Amino acid sequence: MSLWLKLKNLLMVLALSSLSLGMVGCGGDDDDDDSGSGDNGGGDIVEAPSDDDSGSGDNDGGDTVEAPFDVDLYVRGGMQDDWGAVEEQKFVFADGKYSVNVNLSDGTYQWKIADDAWAVVNCGAAVQEVDDFPPALDVSLDDLAPGWQGNCDSKSPNNFNTTFTPGTYTFEADFSADEDNPIITVSLAAADEPTFGETDLYIRGSMQDDWGAVEEQMLAYAGAGVYSATITMAEGSAQWKIADDAWAVINCGAAVQETDDFPPPLDVTLEQLVDWKGNCDSKSPNNFQTEFAAGDYTFSADFGDDEANPIINVALVPAAE
Repeated sequence: MSLWLKLKNLLMVLALSSLSLGMVGCGGDDDDDDSGSGDNGGGDIVEAPSDDDSGSGDNDGGDTVEAPFDVDLYVRGGMQDDWGAVEEQKFVFADGKYSVNVNLSDGTYQWKIADDAWAVVNCGAAVQEVDDFPPALDVSLDDLAPGWQGNCDSKSPNNFNTTFTPGTYTFEADFSADEDNPIITVSLAAADEPTFGETDLYIRGSMQDDWGAVEEQMLAYAGAGVYSATITMAEGSAQWKIADDAWAVINCGAAVQETDDFPPPLDVTLEQLVDWKGNCDSKSPNNFQTEFAAGDYTFSADFGDDEANPIINVALVPAAE
């Protein structure tokens, strides 16, 4: 082989060796400083998002719905003497609608949905432009349960006029489709567990010869510890108590009496039977002795705060006109 050919081959070997060494070195050193700079499968280094970008990704929870009004709304009506905007009847806005649970006594109330100044929202039962104070519109709970189209657009819409039995009611107002004509629903709040479980309570007394526990005088559980029943009473004086069918779980009378097994009855008038504190704690509390005119009466007992001393109300149901 000529000297020139040997020299040529040597140069080629040196060139190939240099190229190989360059390829091995292009991955960088294995120093700790370069621990994050290797191949990440995607080519470029991906930086962590800054705090400013933390909410910029896809939000699976959806957008928050803002309340349509920047004032608080209330159920306002005859359940307060002054139609006041009270904290207990202030709506909470959530899931696109306003709602509030309101405890109501037996009675017929006029009411509206409004802010505390009657300035931004004044929602009633129907459109009324003729009078500043139009007559109330009778709207029953059966009408309100599926949803009633209210009116907030006229100068002074009619009041709702609704009859309630004792209990806790859920008022809801949905303005999402039309702020001037919300869908208003009112229904008895989902019943909690009855205070006395599966034990039924009755008005038991001398209106039956045997003081029996009869179906017509069984108290229905209305929620929040309240039991109630509407009973037809004949004219005359009657002794009565609230008790279960066996006198075993509940035996509620007019007052504490520990002296005798069968103490004398206590005269309690209908005028006194407004928030009367009964007694279920003594061995045999006095019977109520009450004079009734013929008619239908609503009996209610609120055990919510004190099972041994319920708040008892009895009221004549107004005759239908």
